[in-house]
Amino acid sequence: TTLNKDENSLLNVETISENDLVIAEQYEYKIEDKVKTSYRYYVIKSDNIEDSYDKLLKLMNSKDNHYFELVQAHDPIKPFGDIDLSDSKENTYLSDLKKSIEDKVEFYGSKFRSLDHYRKEFKRAIIIACQEIFEQQHGYNEYDGINVLFPESTTNDKISFHFVCDKITLPNIFHAEQFTNQVIKRLEHCFRKFIDLSVYKKTQNLRYPWSTKVGKSNYKKLKEDKPNITELKKLSLKYTKDNVYNLQFELPQAVEKVKEKVKKENKDESMSSKYLAYVEQEFEEDYSIKVSTDEYDEDF
Repeated sequence: TTLNKDENSLLNVETISENDLVIAEQYEYKIEDKVKTSYRYYVIKSDNIEDSYDKLLKLMNSKDNHYFELVQAHDPIKPFGDIDLSDSKENTYLSDLKKSIEDKVEFYGSKFRSLDHYRKEFKRAIIIACQEIFEQQHGYNEYDGINVLFPESTTNDKISFHFVCDKITLPNIFHAEQFTNQVIKRLEHCFRKFIDLSVYKKTQNLRYPWSTKVGKSNYKKLKEDKPNITELKKLSLKYTKDNVYNLQFELPQAVEKVKEKVKKENKDESMSSKYLAYVEQEFEEDYSIKVSTDEYDEDF
């Protein structure tokens, strides 16, 4: 199954309903011999949200998947976070962790037997933090096994995984950032440094499972190598149909101002206009959409 690039292009869709999915497909292009990446945006239209996800799943049968979930500031969303520990020009975090394991010394105050041990303890700490946050708002008696899922995209060069809380719905991405801030407050220093807070923007491209960034080979996945509808729904941040709990947080004043600005921008506009408002249209040879790097992020 393939998308009709004309019929399903975001530019050519007049209305978007709550049962439709707006997805981004990353691709490469050249300008003056420099290879760059951008996104094409498509709308998967159906009469119900279940059919939309079934259609999306059929797109993921290839090994060359570069699909992203488009999240807008006004979208209800699941709690999520991005964990990334690697070396760069500015730091040697991963090398430092490996050396601490080899020398049997502390890494930011804690000792670990292996990289796998570090990852397991990191995930365990996140699960405990998520449970505490949930129980703080709903109480222990309401707790019914909230699923904290950890899709992986770890390679030899970095520890990279994400957390997604299934069964919980937050009002929007601003509350998702506050949820993660609450998680960070509950973590030891050896973990809290490596949760990326840059992914909570008013418009964000978040990678779907079984997809890679263009030019990369580390697929984001949970357990199954083959795409399946169960894991797709659990890991899709905007699929909240089966969620049974709602959480919300008091937002900082600066965030409230941004939220009100977005609300004002979206007033009396069609759904398609709300999406297009954040897209910088730059027509190239294939008439694809060029995304403004100021508004979109692909770190997740």
